[in-house]
Amino acid sequence: MSRLFNTKRLLVLLVSLILLTMLVSVTIKERESATWPEQFLVDTFSWIQNLINKPALKTAGLFEDIRKLKDVYQENEQLKESLAKYQGLQVKVNELEAENARLREALSFKEKADSYRTWVANVTGHSPNEWNSTITIDKGQKDGIQKNMAVVTTEGGLIGRVIEVESFSSKVLLSTDTEKVGISALVQNGNNRAFGIVTGGSTPGTVEMSLIDRDANIQKGQKVVTSGLSDMFPKGLLIGEVTDVSFDETGLTKIAKIKPAADINHLEEVMVVERVDAPESGK
Repeated sequence: MSRLFNTKRLLVLLVSLILLTMLVSVTIKERESATWPEQFLVDTFSWIQNLINKPALKTAGLFEDIRKLKDVYQENEQLKESLAKYQGLQVKVNELEAENARLREALSFKEKADSYRTWVANVTGHSPNEWNSTITIDKGQKDGIQKNMAVVTTEGGLIGRVIEVESFSSKVLLSTDTEKVGISALVQNGNNRAFGIVTGGSTPGTVEMSLIDRDANIQKGQKVVTSGLSDMFPKGLLIGEVTDVSFDETGLTKIAKIKPAADINHLEEVMVVERVDAPESGK
């Protein structure tokens, strides 16, 4: 009760002081100079007013700074969100550009391969073993895929052949397999072509060509392609490039190490190829 009374008296005193100061200010304007009590009263009120205004202005500035900081934070969050969307969009654009380039290569190969019937398929799985000898594609019996059809990259490099066909998918045995694939092939060397059989190499991801005539003139860098002598692989599919030549253990034939044209570790789209012309008779 006593505190309320004191507060009330303080408010009355403050209001009285303000009214008195206002009255003095009005009367001073009508006179050339103020009396010392009037000057003291005006100075005192000015000091009190300044004492109140400074913290008020600082408090107002603090709230303004907080509002600006909040605006900057919101703007920063919006920029982060926009940047994340842009980066996601850029990834999609890069993927579409890469896919578009691969499909253009597939189309180019398809236009040049008049004697082939082709299907573009996506790789949906790789065998988990070290040799990575099979892949799974998303084309199957419903699409017209049949067992033993050849499979190439979109650039035309031989990958392998279809060994299992389901309704909507197929399994492809890679040319690097060491046990099941034997591809009739030839080394392109003008009219002096050397024939042999390509199988998986002694190290993962490589292939070798064996049973080459011991008198065949084979050099590093020469291209190795399918010979077309079997019903399985169309003629002229690029297998790879010769990197080394030596005699086999018996010394009766040569063996050529070949760098595969297909990068089997980074396959995304492939082409299933069916030959529509008749196989050549043996040479």
